[in-house]
Amino acid sequence: MYTHRRQNLIGRAGGLGLGALLGAALVAVAGFSGTAATQELTTLHSFTGDDGANPEAGLIADPAGNFYGTTRFGGVTTTESCRPLGCGTAFRLTPSGTLNVLYSFTGSDGAYPYAGLIADAAGNLYGTTDSGGAPMSCNITTGCGTVFQLDTSGTLTVLYSFTGSSDGGNPGSALIADAAGNLYGTTQEGGALDSCRPYGCGTVFQLTPSGSLIVLHTFTGSDGATPPAGLIADAAGNLYGTTYGGGAGTGCIGGGACGTVFELTALASLTGVPSRRNMITKRAPISAR
Repeated sequence: MYTHRRQNLIGRAGGLGLGALLGAALVAVAGFSGTAATQELTTLHSFTGDDGANPEAGLIADPAGNFYGTTRFGGVTTTESCRPLGCGTAFRLTPSGTLNVLYSFTGSDGAYPYAGLIADAAGNLYGTTDSGGAPMSCNITTGCGTVFQLDTSGTLTVLYSFTGSSDGGNPGSALIADAAGNLYGTTQEGGALDSCRPYGCGTVFQLTPSGSLIVLHTFTGSDGATPPAGLIADAAGNLYGTTYGGGAGTGCIGGGACGTVFELTALASLTGVPSRRNMITKRAPISAR
């Protein structure tokens, strides 16, 4: 597993959706000047561990100016699978600088959310955890990761627990969604275990509102391997992304392949057109825990 992952949270604004909504961009203000001497950085919050630690993904915001995000570590440390660093949190930061821990992961409900969040119009949040969930056939006892929903009351629902087998494992990126409520994402491992021994080369998946996971593509190495980042989509529903390894190149360390950029054409059987759903469009307060 790769311990450093970065997500370029690209929004869909028509066509290929190259209007980027990065966490860093969310703190920009109108009239920003490029003159370094005039800029001032303000620390809005410093994590302490109990309220989360080591955020690795960007933020989303609501119309009231609240920011929402995840931390990779911190939070609950009392469960065995989360000792000593904690399994991570989902949080809200108010305009006044108050941080509310919306949820602390405990392992069985997910662990180590590397990726950021997306939201629906009601204010429910959706995301992934790299580990945790039901261990099942996963190659690690702490589970192969989850897709979750955090509703406006602060209740977390595990929508899917990966097994590390043909369905994929260890999702490390944010999701996108379509108007029908289907979620789309990638897993870094699982899939074709025989092609990329022992853990697989990863997958692209769709998760339906009923909780059914459909593997849209299984990487085999020659077409890419270990997709650490999320997806974008065009108006026709074609998906685009990258893989960390695999492909036909041989110029990387040890003569290995250097990764790919891929297009996954839309399937007629899919309902809805994927789009970026990462901005809360309705003020719906989420209860802190």
